[in-house]
Amino acid sequence: GVLVVAVDEGIRPQTAAHARLMALCGIRRVILAITKMDLADWRFEAFDQIRASALALLDQVGLAAAAVVPVSGSTGGNILVREGVPSWAGGTLLDALQSQMNGVAEVAETAATRFAVQDVLRLPGTPPLCTGRVLGGHVAEGDTLWEVGTGRPLDVLRIARFPACRNAAQPGESVALELAAADLPKRGSVLEA
Repeated sequence: GVLVVAVDEGIRPQTAAHARLMALCGIRRVILAITKMDLADWRFEAFDQIRASALALLDQVGLAAAAVVPVSGSTGGNILVREGVPSWAGGTLLDALQSQMNGVAEVAETAATRFAVQDVLRLPGTPPLCTGRVLGGHVAEGDTLWEVGTGRPLDVLRIARFPACRNAAQPGESVALELAAADLPKRGSVLEA
């Protein structure tokens, strides 16, 4: 992911909210794009001050910076090409994005387990099922997941899918979980391991 911070505004409440949301989604490494550098005349001191506060924010929410890139959205400076930027600016935002695309599929499989609840099915003659998507990691029968926000543990009794298969659910797979709980998580909940 890319977290954008304006050099003239610094860390805003929405910046912190976006960083927390990235962490919740299982993103562990982000690219920091420090924008509006043209307004600061591409001064390294201005960039470095915002970089330090942005890195502290990432550390608070459990994220790491894969790269920190100074850019100018209004002039396009250091986004696609390195024209009109000082030598200290390093590679472009495009360079940083391309370097992070290597190994993306492996990251989802090794990321923390997260399951986004899309709905709860209550069909006659069957136990209620939480339907949703595996965002990262793997979900298997016998796993214990915790509901984000409440910390409530939920044991996975069965993974329902069609056709039936007892293998662990993989990142990107939509499945239904039978959970050992009388009160099931609501739509929009996130479960993690």
